[in-house]
Amino acid sequence: MGNFSCLIGVFVYVLFAFDLKKRTKYFAVCSLLGIILFSSIPFLQEKVNDILSIFDKNSSMSGSSIEMRVLQYTAVMNHVRDHFLLGRGLDYFFIDMGWSEGKQYLVDQDLFGLEGVLMNYLLERGFLGICFYLFFYVYVLCFFYKHKSVDKNISALGVSILVTYLAFANMTGELNSVFPTLLITGICLKVLYMNIICKKIRNKHEIQHRNPGIQS
Repeated sequence: MGNFSCLIGVFVYVLFAFDLKKRTKYFAVCSLLGIILFSSIPFLQEKVNDILSIFDKNSSMSGSSIEMRVLQYTAVMNHVRDHFLLGRGLDYFFIDMGWSEGKQYLVDQDLFGLEGVLMNYLLERGFLGICFYLFFYVYVLCFFYKHKSVDKNISALGVSILVTYLAFANMTGELNSVFPTLLITGICLKVLYMNIICKKIRNKHEIQHRNPGIQS
């Protein structure tokens, strides 16, 4: 799932960083290279088959499937049926459900490894926790998108990093990915914010240059 999330991130970056004509060219070239590599490298064929296996409920591949996710979400909904707003509390899955002792000690085996940050937030923090979680990331994504005209590459990188994290976290689980994600995102935000300030200063100077009578 990590490789698949990385591919999603690369696609998003290309989508935001390049104009339509170049984007089409890059997409065509990447698609052609992908087909060539897939047809000539058995390792890539195996990885693609691993990814596609998540859509096959009868797959013998280890890991998550769509059927498993449905079962996990059903189990989560059963646990929060009377605690939908705030959930069951922090570390409910880790402590109360026995995950800290190992998978074999899990109280509700239908939860499996609770592979997905949204189902974890729903279980432990409820609907309100999910709303705060989504609000933060949607707000940052909108900030990058709103100011993409200031620095297209930095905005594209920020969106790509966040989309990669969200895809990975909800397909596999966070697995200590939050810190590096927010670290890189914070750097992108800082660079973008500084560029926004510089742009405002340049625009102000240009206006004053065209209109010498205007005072700062």
